[in-house]
Amino acid sequence: MIIHGVIPAAGKGSRLGMGIPKFLVPIKRNITTLDLLRRRFEPYVTHTHLITAPEARSLLDLRSNESIYVQRRAQGMGDAVFCAREGWMNAADAIAIVWGDQALLSEQTVQHAIRMHQSSLSRQATVPLTRVVSPYVDYIISPNSGNLQSIRQSREGDKCRKSGISDVGLFIVSTNGLYDAWNNFNKVCCRGNLTGELNFLPFLLYLTKNGWRFQSFKVPNSKEARGINTSADLAFVRQNLEVY
Repeated sequence: MIIHGVIPAAGKGSRLGMGIPKFLVPIKRNITTLDLLRRRFEPYVTHTHLITAPEARSLLDLRSNESIYVQRRAQGMGDAVFCAREGWMNAADAIAIVWGDQALLSEQTVQHAIRMHQSSLSRQATVPLTRVVSPYVDYIISPNSGNLQSIRQSREGDKCRKSGISDVGLFIVSTNGLYDAWNNFNKVCCRGNLTGELNFLPFLLYLTKNGWRFQSFKVPNSKEARGINTSADLAFVRQNLEVY
């Protein structure tokens, strides 16, 4: 199975206040989140597609197995993933998507997710999940079937549980029929209630309700779910990075 990496990081990180893409923020000893994600992906993907804003393109030094795509308008993570479709649509059997601020994502989680995806059928999504307090997003899973029922997003005004189930910013998705599904989704979907964005998580739910298999596993360390959105998040990541 050929797997390509996709790292969307076109947001300006305004809450972080550093004026550069979040995956270029130094974490420790001049190591950036992008450096860490590259290390996680290298053993498993043949090519990686980076998605960034127009003004940040010149800041990136690409490796030989990387391509860069520009998201010209900040329209959400779903839109960002498909900015790179020309690179992965006909070249990969699956894409490993990781948000560009997931510095605490572990190698074990990446490895487990990709191996689980490789051992299953086509047209599926593999999503590592973990239980967290005050989740930013909250996955509602059927206790009987294990099917995904809904995904609540606090950033869109949804009420999440006090202790809920969150992803860790990593999604392995089959490419067969994926772009067609995205086009169909955009005919019937609504943009985010508060952000007005074309978000990826509602699309993930759409896939599972239209015949795609959803599979997950539990990530034991909930710290992996914490991305870098604020200065407090950055301090937390810097303090906890050594365990990885």
